[in-house]
Amino acid sequence: MTGDRLDEQAIEMSLSEGVALADSGKYQEAVDRFDDLLAVSPCNIEALYQRGVASGRMGRHLEADDCFDRVLAIVPGHARAWVGKGVAAQAMGNAAQAILLFDRAIACDIACGAAWFDKGLLHKSAGLDREAIGCFGKAVAIDSGNAPAWMNKGICHSLLAEFKEAVGCFEIVVRVEPAYANAWLNAGICYVALGRYSEAIACTRRARELVPESGAAWKFEGDAHLKLGEHTQAVACYAEAIARDEGQVSARIGWGMAKAAQGHTGEALAMLDEVLAIDPACAYAWFDKGTILEKADRFAEAVRAFDQALGLEPGNLFAWMGKGAALDRLGRIDDALACYERALALSPGNAVVLLAMGWEILKVRHDPRMAIDCFDRVIAITPLAPLAWLGKVISLELCGQEAEARMVASRGARLDRSIAAVLERIGSP
Repeated sequence: MTGDRLDEQAIEMSLSEGVALADSGKYQEAVDRFDDLLAVSPCNIEALYQRGVASGRMGRHLEADDCFDRVLAIVPGHARAWVGKGVAAQAMGNAAQAILLFDRAIACDIACGAAWFDKGLLHKSAGLDREAIGCFGKAVAIDSGNAPAWMNKGICHSLLAEFKEAVGCFEIVVRVEPAYANAWLNAGICYVALGRYSEAIACTRRARELVPESGAAWKFEGDAHLKLGEHTQAVACYAEAIARDEGQVSARIGWGMAKAAQGHTGEALAMLDEVLAIDPACAYAWFDKGTILEKADRFAEAVRAFDQALGLEPGNLFAWMGKGAALDRLGRIDDALACYERALALSPGNAVVLLAMGWEILKVRHDPRMAIDCFDRVIAITPLAPLAWLGKVISLELCGQEAEARMVASRGARLDRSIAAVLERIGSP
């Protein structure tokens, strides 16, 4: 009995040593140790399983699959071996088979977190973010401290523009692993999207403290400063991002927009031209160039820039709006209205587009009744829209409905003082 116990202890020690070698990245040494163990204990399930894992990490997936088959020949319900076969199938390009194998693992053990996690990764890589979220949700329900599952769940939420849910995931990640720089960065990106710019700055700063060479952290901190109107800080952040990644197009665009906001139009346009020299098909750069040119009263050039953006992205709502505004300033009212109509076709309930259309209809078509319809739709969407109330009052007056105009003006003024102020400035009844 004593000899048997010593043999068992030696086997356990050899197994532990093999696992430690694999964990330190010494996969071939680990395989050799497992082979030594299997020579004296050929049916050792854990040794077979761990040999398969180590072989897979070296890219020897057929060898790994054979190890897992040997495990399953002894224990058909070994969930981790089914997961291992799924990972091998995925690595060999058989995603459909991998899904079936992960499902087999889950059928063996509903609480197999690795199966749910790996199935989630497979769905994520296929762009099936909603399905991936479900799988990662199962994984974290099994192990609430599974940082990689929370991280990937958060990324899928952010890809679906569910930024509040994504931030919740990233916050859990950094509680579990406070030095997880990518989680801090992704939280910062989501906070920018949510308009919570101070929180975004705190997160991106933490990310770059952990990874000082991260150009992305500087870039998104710059975005937050730009949104806050802190243009000097934004320029500095974008400059740091560019210094760390010379080819980072988005940081260069941000630097240009921040410079334009400071009134340095020439520098801003020069930077955007540099971006377009790197990537002539960058629709964002053409759009931002058009925006800067329009604000600089260079309307014909702005139209050309917006046309370039629209040639690359015909569905760019804001480029149609920008082009319409520039054409309006050039006196090409019919063309401006056509642009707004294209924008409205892309976003039928967009209050900004409807408002612009209402005013264009008044100016070019001189059709106050059609304009009233636009202004009414704006007010239904955004009741506190002073220019919509003003447009409706003017349109009613042009229709000879002075009494109705007075009632509308009074109703709008009661809603908000800013509406009252606008109506007072134009002397409406």
